[in-house]
Amino acid sequence: MPRFAILNLFVTSLCLLASLSAGAVGPKLPSPDEVEKQMLSGIADAKKELQRGHFAIAIFGLPSAPEETVRTKILSKYGIIDKIVGDVASLDRQAYVAAYNFVMRSALENKYGGDIWSAIDSQIKVASDPVSYRLVPVQ
Repeated sequence: MPRFAILNLFVTSLCLLASLSAGAVGPKLPSPDEVEKQMLSGIADAKKELQRGHFAIAIFGLPSAPEETVRTKILSKYGIIDKIVGDVASLDRQAYVAAYNFVMRSALENKYGGDIWSAIDSQIKVASDPVSYRLVPVQ
């Protein structure tokens, strides 16, 4: 399935969930228009960052000190940083993150090749537990 089709399916699902919010119990879901607005904002923000020469992956959560995580060290070798977009993964923010990361991942794959993610995952595993993998840790 082409990448755009996957993103479109994800956003369509979010919009469907948002359209059902009228009868929902609990917190009100964002409108389909708000989900679409956040998606377009994610795309625009990612393109701006790329124009500045920056690579980032949008994530939810609290920031950690960059020197504390193996993942952060490995990503930094590729010039990638984490972009914290909040600590609550609401549907509209999920649409933003999905769209932002779609653009960034495409740009990173164009620069480093489609196997960048498996290479990063392998390096993280080795650096996290070099004895089990019997390999030299990534410097």
